[in-house]
This record gives sequence, structure tokens and C-alpha cells, in this order.
Amino acid sequence: MVDLLMKALNYRIGIWLMTFSLFLSTSTTFVSCTFEDNAIDPKPEEPTSQGFFTDEINKLIDENYEKVKANGYAKLVIPKSLYKEGLFTFPVNAASDMKCMVDAGYKAYVNGGTVRDGVMGTPSHDIDFSTNASIDQIVATVPNAKSFNAFKNIWVVKAYHDGDIETDIAPIFSIFEEYGGKGNVPLTKYPDSPYCDDLLEDTYSRDFTINALYYDYGTGDIIDYHGGLHDLRDGIMNTVVTADVKIALDARAILRGLRFAAKYQFRVGEELDKAYKDHIDALKELDTYNSIYNMESGFNGGFALRYFKLLEQYKVTDYYLTSLTDRL
Repeated sequence: MVDLLMKALNYRIGIWLMTFSLFLSTSTTFVSCTFEDNAIDPKPEEPTSQGFFTDEINKLIDENYEKVKANGYAKLVIPKSLYKEGLFTFPVNAASDMKCMVDAGYKAYVNGGTVRDGVMGTPSHDIDFSTNASIDQIVATVPNAKSFNAFKNIWVVKAYHDGDIETDIAPIFSIFEEYGGKGNVPLTKYPDSPYCDDLLEDTYSRDFTINALYYDYGTGDIIDYHGGLHDLRDGIMNTVVTADVKIALDARAILRGLRFAAKYQFRVGEELDKAYKDHIDALKELDTYNSIYNMESGFNGGFALRYFKLLEQYKVTDYYLTSLTDRL
């Protein structure tokens, strides 16, 4: 029986399915991913991003990208007047919550996958926004809002609407302690609080540059500190934090990055490519839930073959297969 099983392991695709099934069968707890950008992948749609990247916008992006390469970051603001009207549309409930914050004198920044997808011309199904208000101020401003502890000392807010609809709202994050001073990440200016009013600090909590884009609901400006619009236009996956530091601290960046690369048919940037190859063992730090979630999203998102090829290319399958045979 063992001999037959070991022979079966030589068939790579079959092994991968066995591995995936093992992780599914051994999972005991599924928890919500509060900070998972664009947690529900929309089905692939024909992107219309070329409508966003006009000659004028491209010039601003290229000029700013040189500053990003020289300084590590540089703020780029694309005003609403430069891109076509209707690029960003939001569910009524989320728009109402953001309007409440803006009308009260606070900022409301749509973040992550929503902005990425808007620029690419595809709808997003998961709207989160950040604000310079405190937890208590958010709860006092937005109707039917309640705070809850996400992890450690991090609290966020959910606004509840009819039909079991929720809007996730979070204060602007200061630089996480474990990231401060590592790689290209500066030390936080707010060591006594997980929150701040500096949007730049919040960007270091994002995984990839294409997910570190912000839309100012009050002005319609698109804000980019790390060349995310450049990478989105040119189809490149890069991390906000130095790639090897990011992977060492958050191994989800391996599976998430390959999932996004497969979904959008982007290439993996040079630094990230090297980090994937050098630090594949970081996957051992990834819990079962996150392994399953990212693999399920990759295989069920309409781009399974591209995702599988990338998993093969970066020997993610080999890593999990080794783990499987060690359990036999």
C-alpha cells in the first residue's frame, strides 16, 4: 500500500490535489480575515484600465516613480479632474457611512482592492475605508456602528445595515511595531498608539504596492506613495515593505502574491521573485486557515491553471508535498 502511494506521489498534479485535500480535512477553525483586501475575488472581467492611464496621468506616474526609487516613497496625487467620471462606484450603504464621516469633518479613504479594481475598470465586492477619526469617534458618527477587537491591541468598527450588509471601518494605522526599522520601513512617529493621522504610515500595513492605493472620498483624489499605479499599469507585483522582510513577517504574501499575479496575469518583480525563491520555507509559519483560504481563492477564481503554474514555478507545491510525505 505504501509502495503504491509513493508511486502516486510521482504524479505532480495528483499529489497537489491530495495535499490540498489534506489541508481541507485537517482544518478545524475558519475565522474572518478582517484585513484581507478584497477578500471576495470577483470573476475575471475584461479590464478597462487603459481608460485611466492617459498620457497626462502616465507622465505624473513616471515622474513620481523616479522619486519612489530614489527615496523609498513619494506621494502622488491624481486629482478627480484627470480621470473619467464614474470610475469609482460604491454601494449605497458604504457611501452613506463615508459621507457621515466626511460631513463630520473627518477623512474617509477607500483603500486596498477597491481602488486597485476601480483603476482597472473592474467592480469590487468588498468596500473598506480608513479614517483619521478614533474608534470612539467612528462609533459616535456612523449609525449602527460597533467596535470589536481584531487582534492584539487593534480595534476596528463594523457598520451594520439591513440585509446583513456590513461596512468595515478602521482608523489609519501607524507602523506596526514588528515592521518598524526593518528593510525600507521607518520607525513610527506614534509609538504609543496603533493609530495615527498619517496615511503614509498606514501604507506599510499593506502587502503589495497595487493594494496600497487610496481614494479620498471627500475630494475624489487617488493617493499613491509606493508606485502602485506604476506597477498596476505595467503589470508588476512588488511589495510595499522590502520583499524578504515582508515574507519573513507575513508568509501570506507568498500565496497572495502568486494569486494576484495569476488573476491579473502580472509578472513577479525582481526583488519579490528572489525573495520567493530564497524564503519558500516561510510557508511553515502559515496557519492552515490562511493556506486553505489563499489556495481556494486561487483555484476557484477562474484562473486555476495560471495559479497552479506559478505554484509550480516557485516550488510551493514541492514545499507542501514534502510536508505531506513527512506526515505519512
